[in-house]
Amino acid sequence: MLAADVFVYVNELSPILTNMARALTPAGIVAFIVKTHADDGVELFPTLRFAHGEPYLRDVIAAA
Repeated sequence: MLAADVFVYVNELSPILTNMARALTPAGIVAFIVKTHADDGVELFPTLRFAHGEPYLRDVIAAA
């Protein structure tokens, strides 16, 4: 599955990644693009694009 230039418009990635993981075949791969920032959590930039912190991304990916 590929999500290119999509997740920057989404605040909470957990529900999406969980559903993507459910739909994958056992050898499936998910690839996506995100904007990141140095802290944890999610920030909304003046460009109206979200940036996700690395700890946040690791947590939601592991939970999915």
